[in-house]
Amino acid sequence: MHQIPGPSPAGAAINRLRLWLCLAVLLWTPAASAHGRYNGNQIDYTFNFRTHQGTNTSVSFALPITTVEEAKRTFQPYDATAAADYIASRLQNYARQNLPSNFSANVVPSGTGLTIELRGPNSPTTAAHMETLKAEHNRLRSAFLHERFLTSVPLARLATAEAQAALAAGHTEALLPDHRRLAVAFTPAMRPVAQALYAPVSNQDARTQINFVLGFLQSIPYNVLEDRYSTNGHGFETPPQVLALNKGDCDSKAVTFAAIIRNFWPQLPLAMVYTGQHALLGIGSLTPAASDRVIDHAGQRYILAEPVGPRLTPLGQIGDEARAGFEAGQYLVREIAF
Repeated sequence: MHQIPGPSPAGAAINRLRLWLCLAVLLWTPAASAHGRYNGNQIDYTFNFRTHQGTNTSVSFALPITTVEEAKRTFQPYDATAAADYIASRLQNYARQNLPSNFSANVVPSGTGLTIELRGPNSPTTAAHMETLKAEHNRLRSAFLHERFLTSVPLARLATAEAQAALAAGHTEALLPDHRRLAVAFTPAMRPVAQALYAPVSNQDARTQINFVLGFLQSIPYNVLEDRYSTNGHGFETPPQVLALNKGDCDSKAVTFAAIIRNFWPQLPLAMVYTGQHALLGIGSLTPAASDRVIDHAGQRYILAEPVGPRLTPLGQIGDEARAGFEAGQYLVREIAF
């Protein structure tokens, strides 16, 4: 009998701790006022906000109601019990179809993990059959995470005190929203938003355009999103939900930012960047200013962008806590695929 435990709780713990570092960049500035009105099969939005130049402006756009509603279901927080049930039923079917006729398996969810009991003759192949079932278990778990836009990040890659403590306690991974896939998946949905934001600055240079989008997102109120009754449970909201709720935390806003500007420049190199427990966006292929905070990764230089707000922070400037992490070399870069 082989018992496979549920996932490390470290992902949830780290997700909660990240919120404190996100708060470190906060300075009070006027928040965006937002208005959404149902109009047939769409929602008409108007956002009033202050630009980096200190002028008041507004943008209006419409999103289909189906886009907003489906966004609630696209990302699903990790549910260990649901994962165990998903894997157990499929692994049971796999065993029934693939084991030799003189072997059988009983796969039973057990709390947040599951138990595999393999029955058969005392044979040299018994261990090999168990290894096959364990490999299929791992494949099914990866499929479960993929379907729910979740990803497993090795704690060893997160150079933080929290991650090191979790490693010392025997945990190996953090389960987080798959920000890269989410940014790509929601790029088409953010096209109306991108068009509305591009129009006022269409004759400006790329840096001005990016700062205009940053100002828009930084003016959306910051929210830690910890209440499971008003959020998706992992402290993350998809881009349509950030706009519908008019609130978002650091990684929710970073993904929304990436999805919007990918509509401006489809081939622009982008990367999710993590330091401490804070999420930013890296933007490549632009010429950095002398004062820009940049990082080099895999032959690409990225200018860092801090969309969390509410401080109106221009491209290339980051908060003090994030700066300390970069200066210590404690950051993780994950490119967003074209």
